[in-house]
Amino acid sequence: MKTSLRLRIVLAAVLPVTLVAFLLTGLFVFRAIHSLEQNLLTRGHAIAHQLAGSAEFPLFAGDRASVAALADATLRSNADIGGVALTDASGAVLASGGTVHPANWPKRDAVVSLHVLTDKLLFVHPVLRTTAAVDDIYSGTASLVAASQRALSVPAPLGHVIVELSPRGIAAQRNELLLTGAMVALLGTLLGVALALLIYRSISEPLLEANDVVAQIARGIDSARMNTDAAGALHSLADGINAMAARVAMTQEDLRFQVAVTTAELLAQKDAAERATAAKSQFLSSASHDLRQPLHALGLFVSTLQQTDAARTEPVLVGNILSSVNALREMLDAILDVSHLDSGTIKPRMSTFALDDVITRLVRDLAPLATDKGLQLRVRPTGLRVRCDRQMVERILLNMLSNAARHTEHGGILVGCRRRAGKVMIEVWDTGKGIPQALLASIFDEYVQLDNPERDSRKGLGLGLAICRRLADILDVRIGVRSREARGTVFWIELPLAGDEALLSGGSADLVPTSRRATDRLADAVQVNGSVLVIDDDPATQAALQPILTGWGLQVGFITDKATVRQFFNGMHGHEMPLPDVVILNPEIFGDENGDIKGNELDHEPGHEPDYEQSQAIALAHVLQRAYPALGVLLISNDEALETQAAARLAGFPLLRKPVPPGRLRSALQHLLVNHDTS
Repeated sequence: MKTSLRLRIVLAAVLPVTLVAFLLTGLFVFRAIHSLEQNLLTRGHAIAHQLAGSAEFPLFAGDRASVAALADATLRSNADIGGVALTDASGAVLASGGTVHPANWPKRDAVVSLHVLTDKLLFVHPVLRTTAAVDDIYSGTASLVAASQRALSVPAPLGHVIVELSPRGIAAQRNELLLTGAMVALLGTLLGVALALLIYRSISEPLLEANDVVAQIARGIDSARMNTDAAGALHSLADGINAMAARVAMTQEDLRFQVAVTTAELLAQKDAAERATAAKSQFLSSASHDLRQPLHALGLFVSTLQQTDAARTEPVLVGNILSSVNALREMLDAILDVSHLDSGTIKPRMSTFALDDVITRLVRDLAPLATDKGLQLRVRPTGLRVRCDRQMVERILLNMLSNAARHTEHGGILVGCRRRAGKVMIEVWDTGKGIPQALLASIFDEYVQLDNPERDSRKGLGLGLAICRRLADILDVRIGVRSREARGTVFWIELPLAGDEALLSGGSADLVPTSRRATDRLADAVQVNGSVLVIDDDPATQAALQPILTGWGLQVGFITDKATVRQFFNGMHGHEMPLPDVVILNPEIFGDENGDIKGNELDHEPGHEPDYEQSQAIALAHVLQRAYPALGVLLISNDEALETQAAARLAGFPLLRKPVPPGRLRSALQHLLVNHDTS
C-alpha cells in the first residue's frame, strides 16, 4: 500500500511536467527545423535569380569568359552551393563551377523550378532577354499595339542557370536543435521529479504515516499515534488522527470491560441453563420412570377390561378409555424422545442397509390404518442402499407416513425414491388438503398442529415432525416439505448412498415408534399356549398382567423380590422346579446393582464370560439362556438409559420400554413361544 501510494504521487507530479516539456520542446524544434528548410529554399531561389539576371548580357553577347567568372563568383559566395552551371538555349554547358551532375538535370523550360534529389536541391532558373516597348511615331497605332503584346509575352530563354545546394548544413543545425530540445525536455523531467520528491516529503509521507496508524488502530494497537512535528502541512490531520486514536482506545477499553462483564453474565446464565437442563433431564427421567409403571399397568388393565362383559355393555366407554390411554402413552413417548434428542447424548450408529427393507416393513405396519380410512398405500420399489442410522431413518419415515395417513381423507399415499448425485431422496406423497405456503417454514417446529386449534390431545401433541427434524440434524441430512393447498403434500429426506467400502453394522438409540394403534387393533383372538414367569416388583403390573396373560391362555407365575429371584434361580438350576417357556424380567428389580452372577448360583461356560459391564438382570438373563437355550427371555423396563438398551442389544435380548401396548406384548410373547416350540 505504501509503495503504491508513493508511486502514484510521483507519477502524478512527474508525468504532467514531462509531457508538457516534451510537447513544447518538440514544437519549438520542429518549427526551427522548418524555418531552416524554408530559408534554404529561399536562398537557393535568390541565388539562381540573381545569377540569371547577371548572366543575361554575357549570354546574349556570347562572352564565355564573363559567364565563367559569374559561375565562379557565385560558387564562392555561399558554402551550401555544391555546384553552379550556365547553359545556352540549346542546353549546352557554357560555364560551371564546383561539382555538377548534368545527368540528373531535369528537362529545362522558361519556368523557374525546384527539384529535390537524394542528397541535394536543384534550382533551375531561365535567363530571359529583357525587352522594352519603344514609341515609333511613324509606325502608327497598330505598330504600338504589336510592340506591347511582344513585351507581355514570355520570350524564349537565352539559357539556364542551374544551382545545386547541399542540405548538409541545415542537417547539422537540425541535429543541434534536436539535441538541445532533448536536453530541455530532460531538464523539465528532472524538475518534475524534484517537484514530486518535494510533494512526497511534504504531503505523501504524512499521508502514508496516517495510513499506517489507521491500519494499526484497526488491528487493535491502541498506542499507535502520528508524529505531529513531521506532519508539515498536514499537522491538523495528524492531530485529528491522534485524537481519534485516543477516543478509539477509550472506547475499546470500555467495550472490553463490557464484554468481560457480559461474558461473565452469559457464563453464569449458561451454567444456570445447563443446571436447569440437567434438572429437567433428571426430572423427565424420574417422571418417566414413575409414570411409565402405572401407565403400563393402566394399559394392561384396559386390555383386560376389553375382554370382560363391561366391554360388551359399555363399548363406547371402554373405547374412550383405551383411546385416552393410547394418547397418553404416545404423548409421554414423544415428550421423552424430544428431551433425549435435545440432550445431545444420542449419537448415530451408521450402517449400510437396503431402503426397500425399511420402507416395505413400515408400509406393512401402516397398511391397516390406511385400509380403515379407505386410502391407497403404494410403494415404488428401489434397489438402492444407503449409509445411515437405520433406526433413526425408520423413525423419520414412520412419522412422515403416520402424518400423511392422519391428514389424508381421500385418495392415497405414495412412497418413492429419487437418485441425485451420490444421494437418494425419499419422498412421501399424500393427497391431503395441503399446507398453506405461509406455514411451511414452521411445520417442523414443536407443537405445531394446523388442524388442531382446539389442542385436542387425541390428535397428538404436534411433536412428530419436530422429532424428524431433530433426527435429521443428528444425521446431518436434509429434510423438507413441499405442498399445494387442496392438492397434497410431499415430505422428503435426503440420505447418502452406500459406498463400496466394508461398513460396520449397528443399531442406534432405542427411539421406538410411538404410533402403534394399528398394531394394537391387529391382536388376534387365537389362544397362546405356554408358561410365563413374570419377575417384577410392581404390584399394579402384577395385578394387570395376571388376568390379561391368563386370558390369552398362558400359565402365569410371579416373583416380586430380588431374594426370591435368587432362590428360584438356584432351585431351578437344581432341577427342583419346572422350567417356564418365557421369562418376563424387569431389570429394575435389582436396583443399581452391577456385576455378573457367578459362583454357586450358576457357572459360566468356559470361554463365554461376558466382556461388557451389565446389570444383574441382564447378567441373569444372559446366564439363564446359556444354561437353557430353549428359554425365552423378554425384558420390560422403565430405564431410559442408552447403556441398558445397548447391553440388552449386545446380549441379544428383546427389550420393550414401558408402557408396553398389549398388542406388542402379545406379539413379542408369540414370537418367543414359537421359537421355543421350534427348538
